[in-house]
Amino acid sequence: MSAQPVLRSVVVGLASDHAWTMARGLAEAGAPIVAIIEPDIARRKEARAKIGSVSEYSSLDEVPSTEHFDIALVTTDNVSKPAAIEWASRRGIAVYADKPLAASGAAAKALEIVVAGAKKPIMVAFHTVFDGVHDEAKSLLQQGAIGRVHFVRGVAGHGGLKAANVSETFASWLVDPQRGGGGTFIDQAVYLLNTFMDQLDSQVTEVTGIASNFRGGDDIPDGVENISAALLRFDNGAIGVVDTKWLQVGSSPIRLAYHGTSGTLTDFGGHWILQTKCEPELPEGWTLESVGSGLRTYRRQTPASRGYVAESLHLIGTIQGSGQLHSALSVASAARVQHIVDAYYESVRSGAGVAVKLDDE
Repeated sequence: MSAQPVLRSVVVGLASDHAWTMARGLAEAGAPIVAIIEPDIARRKEARAKIGSVSEYSSLDEVPSTEHFDIALVTTDNVSKPAAIEWASRRGIAVYADKPLAASGAAAKALEIVVAGAKKPIMVAFHTVFDGVHDEAKSLLQQGAIGRVHFVRGVAGHGGLKAANVSETFASWLVDPQRGGGGTFIDQAVYLLNTFMDQLDSQVTEVTGIASNFRGGDDIPDGVENISAALLRFDNGAIGVVDTKWLQVGSSPIRLAYHGTSGTLTDFGGHWILQTKCEPELPEGWTLESVGSGLRTYRRQTPASRGYVAESLHLIGTIQGSGQLHSALSVASAARVQHIVDAYYESVRSGAGVAVKLDDE
């Protein structure tokens, strides 16, 4: 069998620090970067050092119509993503976009309409889908391993932009609501929201949010939250809570927790614990730890992640026809997340719960 040809990738925008690791993942997966499109001269110079000597363009309009790319890695600021994704899609280029899809639900919905029927896949990389247990947990929940889920919790945080070694370029738009769309909530909660809806096969219908610009960490501009919390209502009857921080010392006690009528499934960030009254069909890797008080306790060590290489290989598989794009990575899924984000910020402003726009609204 002959080897698949090497694919050609272009980076559209270097505003996000994720550009470097995602570009490296593409190269290791067999789709090296051959060009960059970035208006900032200093960022292009940095790319030469980190990616190597490739073709350089300062804008989308500069790229010749004869130039061929297989994959566009979109790592612009959030407000610029829709235009970059539309550009790539119109040229028949597959898209590998950093999350979130846009800076607002309206922009995400407009893009969803524009790229409907795109000939090449568009993958919005919610990186947690590739954590190694995402689909196993989804399978357990959907087979009823903990009964009917009635409450969920999601936690995310780090010590702040400086503590996380975020570059000045990246930080400058992360704290600009016009370019980024908000603060810690749009940056971190989108992973949790996407995970909830995919693993539960249920949509968030209402959000009540609170936010704080808590002094004591990075100098975050007024009106941009570095601590957030949101109460969620799902269309399956469950409720939930999400909290995120750009001001967290140490690690979170948990990342995800699902509580059901027959048990609890918890992701502790390095391992999972399933406590259940049931005897579920367990994927390989789950081990029975104890039986007592009517509960069976199972443990699953989270496998080492292949990170951005795994993401790149997933996209390449969809391009080459050897696999399908994961539902949690679709434009439609990303647009739904964006509507929840909009509802959260509207709730913060109004002090009341806000209904999430449905797909057809």
